[in-house]
Amino acid sequence: MTLRNIFSTLITTLCLLTAPLHTNAPASKPRILLIHLAPWAGGDGVHSLSLYKMLKKHGYHVSMLVSSNSAISKQLIKEQLTCHQARTSWYNTKELTELIKSLCRKEQISIIHCNYKDEVPAAVNAAQALQITSVFTYHLPYHFNTTMLKGLDSFICVNQPYTHYFDQENRINNLGVKNIAWTAPLYDINRCIDPQTSPSRRDFFKQFNLTPQKGPVICMIGNMYDNLKHKNYPLLFQAIKELVYTKNKPIHVLIAGTGSTKKHLEQLAAKMNLNPYIHFLGFVQNIPDLLHHTDFMVLTSSQEAFGIAFLEAGLMKRAAIGAQDTGAESIILHEKTGLLFKKDDVADLVIQIERLIDNQELAQALGRAAYNHVNTNFNPEVIFSQIEAIYHQ
Repeated sequence: MTLRNIFSTLITTLCLLTAPLHTNAPASKPRILLIHLAPWAGGDGVHSLSLYKMLKKHGYHVSMLVSSNSAISKQLIKEQLTCHQARTSWYNTKELTELIKSLCRKEQISIIHCNYKDEVPAAVNAAQALQITSVFTYHLPYHFNTTMLKGLDSFICVNQPYTHYFDQENRINNLGVKNIAWTAPLYDINRCIDPQTSPSRRDFFKQFNLTPQKGPVICMIGNMYDNLKHKNYPLLFQAIKELVYTKNKPIHVLIAGTGSTKKHLEQLAAKMNLNPYIHFLGFVQNIPDLLHHTDFMVLTSSQEAFGIAFLEAGLMKRAAIGAQDTGAESIILHEKTGLLFKKDDVADLVIQIERLIDNQELAQALGRAAYNHVNTNFNPEVIFSQIEAIYHQ
């Protein structure tokens, strides 16, 4: 197969004139190729899309490479944003390297910025061949074979403790990564809604074929990964069963998310007799509306790098409950901006949920404090300036 055929098979360019690239950006600013080839669009997708928009806003020439028919490619098309699409078999390092090199030459790229670890070997190969810079932002809490990052220029992680671990890996394995940094992930602050413009609770529930419930309504936001310990929905189900059937405190949970284990979790909820109380909404486009129509948010993850959902809850003035020793502690200050429970401890989770059920004033006060905390410490412009400084290094 010729190189031309490989390119024609791999890539389709969406030419949407409503979102032109900043081809007249100042020469002092690096030209960026963002890559996000993962099929899902969890926190890493939110960050990648937000970074793309922020770079455009600040006058950078930026292009984006995504997998065809992925969640993020569909969102880009919906928002009429230009992107390049690679076929789903992008994991072939040699072909992907050639594709990235072609895009970099065409766009005169000076920095390749990846957002999923399996993209990095091809990006590093392309960067070294063209003598340009490679950057990788890691969004997950898992350890992996870091030798695949050998030759990378800059490593960014949204989980601060992981940067210390990677610093050791870099030295032990002689990876040659020159710059290791921590930043919070970017998010779109413009997604927040004015509660006065939100649909009524009845209309909001109606779109999911539900009727408004009496009593507390909480939500959990997160994809349903193969690794059930990541978001740990089973732990939440155990807590709800305890509250409903032992403590006689009926509470309704709205779950926003989908994934490979959705059917298994639906069956588990049914087996635990929780169908009247747990409602699977699937993918929810308007998370701020969901947060507005719930009393508080819970995220039971046992493994979380950061948790953008905590930021969104804070911006909607909703208290959040998260697990200790996870990314929750980057945002939640216990009993000040939210509540923390002992990781994997269902009894402690029940206690913390019950506190907010029984004390609405506490839930509202924590929500207001979370709003101030997020706005003060996690403003997207501040986060972007940190990423920008890494580019210029």
